[in-house]
Amino acid sequence: MNKPKELFEEATELTREDFQQMLMEKQRELNEALEANNRLMQEKNQMASRALKVHEENRMMQANPDLAAKMAEMEYHLKMAQQFVASGAFPKMTPEQCYTVMKAGAEMGMKEVESLNSLYIVNGQINPHGKAMPARIKQAGYNIEYLNETPQGCDVRVWNEEGFNITEHVDANDPILKQQSRFMKIHPRYKMRYHGLRCIINFHLPHIYGSASDMFAEPVQQLAIEQGNGFRVSEVEESKERKRLEKHIENATTLEELAMVQQHVAEYQLSEEYEAKLTQLSDPDIIHPEYEEE
Repeated sequence: MNKPKELFEEATELTREDFQQMLMEKQRELNEALEANNRLMQEKNQMASRALKVHEENRMMQANPDLAAKMAEMEYHLKMAQQFVASGAFPKMTPEQCYTVMKAGAEMGMKEVESLNSLYIVNGQINPHGKAMPARIKQAGYNIEYLNETPQGCDVRVWNEEGFNITEHVDANDPILKQQSRFMKIHPRYKMRYHGLRCIINFHLPHIYGSASDMFAEPVQQLAIEQGNGFRVSEVEESKERKRLEKHIENATTLEELAMVQQHVAEYQLSEEYEAKLTQLSDPDIIHPEYEEE
């Protein structure tokens, strides 16, 4: 039986370009299907991971509620530290260092921002900024008095109403002070005051800085390096870099020039030198310190 002619269409021959185009479209569809499958697998794995984490946290809370609370607190403060560092306010600190300083400050009764402004890490040690020491001593209930201030030295007295009364004499020729002679030239009064306070804190009031390391460790190490007592070359190079920065601070004639080394101040424990020079440049009338009783 003959079929009507109109039911049949003449086959169109595929060109090479058409065939390649069809293959490319099919390959694209396959790739999209594979990507969708991969996303589903990732989401499934993430959900399984989150479920496992929640399960482990629940088990830990049931087994040891105190440990679970501490872990949650640590995670909270680490996230806070990450935000502080991301803000750019503490460019030389990692989130872990930021967390460590906050933790040390918390043990001393400080709040987070107060800790970051009062303490810093150098050579793996936690140390207080010079300007933070008087505030910390007074917060602990002690009074401070600076006596007999001359270019040759001064007396630093710390006392309270309960009978504590210590006076530390500071000699301008002390090896640690002479080793930091550039700061002594910039503002010897501040340097000798800080030195006297460090002595009293380190030997008589260590509890108010319980989480901070021995505050004389870095200056004593610096002296040993300069005297060639067998320290590593890296430490000698670090000492040279510190001297270079210290000289820059001393020779700075404008606030802009001084600010060029601001980011390295805490790392090389030059906060006191920087603050003294900043005070000097901010108040041009301060050329030579006056030594009067306060």
